[in-house]
Amino acid sequence: MNKWVKWLLRILVSGTMLLLLIFISLSYYVNKNKQELILKATTAIHKNISGHITIGDLNVTFFRHFPSFSIRLINVTVTDSLYEKHRRPLLTAENLFVRLSTPALLRGRLLINKLTLRNGGIDVFTDSTGYSNAHLLKAKNPSPPGANESEQMTRQLLDWVVIENFRFSLEDVPGDKKYDININALNAKVNRTGSIYSVTLKKELLVNSLAFKKKNGSFIGNQRVQGEYQLQFDSKEKKLSFKDIKMIIGEQPFLFTGRFWLGKENRFDLHIQSKQLLVNFARSLLTPKISKAVGLADVKKPLDVNATIAGGLAGGDPRVEVKFIARNADLSTKWIQLKNASFTGEYLNERIPGLGYTDENSHIYIKELTGQLDSLPLQIRELKVMNLVSPKLSVQLTTQFRASDLNSVIQSKTLQFMSGIGEAAISYEGRTDSISSKNSRLQGFLTFNQTDILVIGPQAILKNCRSRIRFENANLIVDSLNANLAGQPVYMQGQANNVLSLLSDDHVPVSLNWNIYAPVINLNSIQSILQRKISAATSAPAKKTKIGATIENIDHLLSSGRVTASLRADRLQFQKMDARNFAADIFLEGNKWSVKKATLRHGDGSVLVTANVVELSPNQMKFSSTIDLKNVDAAKTFYAFENFGITGFGHHNLRGTLSANARYSLMMNGKGEPSWKTINGTASFSLKNGALLNFPPLMSIQKTAFKNRDFSHVRFAEIQNKLRLENAGILINRMAINSSVLTLFVQGIYGFMNNTDISIQVPLKNLKKKEDEAHPEFIRGDSKGGMSVFLRASADNTGKISIKYDPLARFRKK
Repeated sequence: MNKWVKWLLRILVSGTMLLLLIFISLSYYVNKNKQELILKATTAIHKNISGHITIGDLNVTFFRHFPSFSIRLINVTVTDSLYEKHRRPLLTAENLFVRLSTPALLRGRLLINKLTLRNGGIDVFTDSTGYSNAHLLKAKNPSPPGANESEQMTRQLLDWVVIENFRFSLEDVPGDKKYDININALNAKVNRTGSIYSVTLKKELLVNSLAFKKKNGSFIGNQRVQGEYQLQFDSKEKKLSFKDIKMIIGEQPFLFTGRFWLGKENRFDLHIQSKQLLVNFARSLLTPKISKAVGLADVKKPLDVNATIAGGLAGGDPRVEVKFIARNADLSTKWIQLKNASFTGEYLNERIPGLGYTDENSHIYIKELTGQLDSLPLQIRELKVMNLVSPKLSVQLTTQFRASDLNSVIQSKTLQFMSGIGEAAISYEGRTDSISSKNSRLQGFLTFNQTDILVIGPQAILKNCRSRIRFENANLIVDSLNANLAGQPVYMQGQANNVLSLLSDDHVPVSLNWNIYAPVINLNSIQSILQRKISAATSAPAKKTKIGATIENIDHLLSSGRVTASLRADRLQFQKMDARNFAADIFLEGNKWSVKKATLRHGDGSVLVTANVVELSPNQMKFSSTIDLKNVDAAKTFYAFENFGITGFGHHNLRGTLSANARYSLMMNGKGEPSWKTINGTASFSLKNGALLNFPPLMSIQKTAFKNRDFSHVRFAEIQNKLRLENAGILINRMAINSSVLTLFVQGIYGFMNNTDISIQVPLKNLKKKEDEAHPEFIRGDSKGGMSVFLRASADNTGKISIKYDPLARFRKK
């Protein structure tokens, strides 16, 4: 064997034997003088730390830190004078290892170069009375210049500190603070150059709570924090600083830069950066209120985040400012969903300087946001969420779009935009929930130009529509909506009140006031557009947009809200009617709608109609109406209203000037078809200068009794009567008809359901031909008529009326 190798082995063996000899001697000394050493150790520590120190046991270990020696202190506790009252020790450690420098031991010196704490914790608290055990952490007797070796040794305890499985807790009841951190592993080494201490730190923590205000909740709750970096401490300036140190929170990397002034300034500032940070993970690092405010918007792609936190170390909330950037991300809020959204923003907890760093004084500010609402381009100049305790939203948005792009956004079952362009600018300021005109404000406008709109229900098209719509606080005002409907120009304007309730979960019924004017109105088209639709079961689209859900909500609110419509036209075309000066006021609320007053000029006369409809179910409506006719042309009126549903008699049979009024009710099905058996009401009429042309019952009389007289054109005096409408027919009280060829008395029922049954009294004096056929005189209905012949007019199953001789008519019960 090489002599140098042999020589080296001898040195190693000799050194090992020497170390073993020192270890054995040190162990013997420690075991023999254990109680004295424990007393000396507690006395030495007590000189630097206030409080009561207890050490359960101590021994010497060699192989744990070979080739160095360690003194192991077992079950170490540090308590204050009031421990028996609050039972909260400042420090507990199952094992405290003090490593001794072997070279120093070989030179006869005792030098500590590492401190290890295992299985324990530090508990710093301030109770509700203001008492705190933090005074135990203050140095009792700072070492003066020229301190002896033992004091220098004590100061070196913190040059290398290792902590394992330790829990740090800080609770400040008056300050409402709570910090709770599990230190799984912490390794801190200190190197000095003059007054500068360089600390190399490696740590793995579990942050249970980091609550600057317990009532507001914790930051970084239940998150793992890992990192390996360097800190610098300037002992002259008492400043701790670090730059661009990397830490992993959860799985997300962060860069920290900061400064802590531990002297008189007693403050800090901290700068944090992170790239590609997911919003949902960021929310998990925030307090519940801030997280809720951030949660008003969900961003699917990661953000770049830059945060600054600054404040005092003595207590109080810090100033927090967070800036973030998103690029081409999907953004989802309670009201809209944007694709390819890009924006910059900030969170700040001091919106108004001087009012404190509180949630109430915080805001989230997003600016220069661009994105697409489906295919609709959207620009939001600024969006603010203020006061995170009771959030208030302020937003301004603009857009220019093709009208057809709205269809996929609103998913309306009522309107379909076919062509044209639109523009909108809208601002909103108010609450994010429980929205009302008292706590919120909506402003802006919406315009359409050269737009064709299909009204889906009646398949009516508003062509070349031009409109301007304003949002004024809680109201929506249609300044103008001009279009062509069925080839005729239509001019509309109106106002919807309480539209802010459409944005709230607590809905207030909307009221809509609507004005429509046209030179010519086809009432069928307008009636179809205004007709309220009863909800029926329909299949929902596979994916409803949030705006689409709001539009569906609008449909519901309009169907349950209040609508007042005013129709005006120089000319009205309805079925076969062509009238002038038409005006109608229509009112809808809930399941009811009514025509408050509809008037028109018809020939030289006038028509006034009121009507009410109550929708009881999708296929059942209760209809009630009043009709007043004054001096209208009887033939034209019967023609216009399609003979009022009467069969066998109509406009081609009647001439004269008609005045009438009727008040009645009946049931109708969902198509508006009447159920005549439910009719109930009264009517009265007066027909002057009248004539009957080719009236079948009279022609039948001519064939049977008066073959030599002309019944094809019968003129008669004024006819008037009061009628009852019931049992699917018109109950005719006894009525005299004195005509140019004949005098008759009639009474009975004219039926709507083939139930006509009318008794006709023909006085025998009719056998003598009248001398003045051109001017018959009025006869009262209660006239007896003298000797008479009775006929009976009745309908068969097809509704055809036939007249037969009725010899027993006088004896039939009236």
